[in-house]
Amino acid sequence: MFYSAMLIAGNGTLITNSASAIVESRMLPSDLTSVATSIFSVAQSGSRVFTGFLTEVAATHYKPSKDDGDLAWLGWHSRPLFLSMGALIAAVAHIILAIPGLGSAGFIVGVTLSGLAYGTIWPLMVLVVGDVFGKTNLGAIYLWFDGSTVALGTLLISKMLSQYIYEQHRVHPDSSGAIADAESSTCFGEECFQMTHIITAILCLTAFVTPFELARRTHKHCTD
Repeated sequence: MFYSAMLIAGNGTLITNSASAIVESRMLPSDLTSVATSIFSVAQSGSRVFTGFLTEVAATHYKPSKDDGDLAWLGWHSRPLFLSMGALIAAVAHIILAIPGLGSAGFIVGVTLSGLAYGTIWPLMVLVVGDVFGKTNLGAIYLWFDGSTVALGTLLISKMLSQYIYEQHRVHPDSSGAIADAESSTCFGEECFQMTHIITAILCLTAFVTPFELARRTHKHCTD
């Protein structure tokens, strides 16, 4: 759960911290930054509300049967699999954002999906921590996951990865194809963030896989 939540969190903070720079580098309308930030906020807020609701509905209406055998853990009742859903949405978001020649509409679609993915981790962390560790010290364990996943995701993706790639294209415009503005130190061109989006998408695809093992172990733990 830690790995998936960290990457999904990094997916979101990359957008919130770099929306203005992404819009500027792609030479999109400047007012798109405020629009994108608002849409991201609405999307992640809605996702927070409905993710927890959907997991409860799934757990209530879907019960694994004896016929499921060893695959009883693989179903809509399994909360960790909703982490896979969030990671997949985040991957799709950054695949869209990496598309060359992306216009304003495509940018908004990518930002919206990123916000939806980002919102999934908050109710899921509480619920999965409760399923795995029980109610004893639930608050302390959840807060550790909450703080550390966001901190590491932000540091690794939103800060280190995006800044490194941005600086590489700004400092070496001739080799990268991006155009550097010497006065404003701003990078212009799709290359300024394209590789960041690609790497983030790949990482989120790996985060799509890992919750399956957590789901298997959680099911065994909860049924013992």
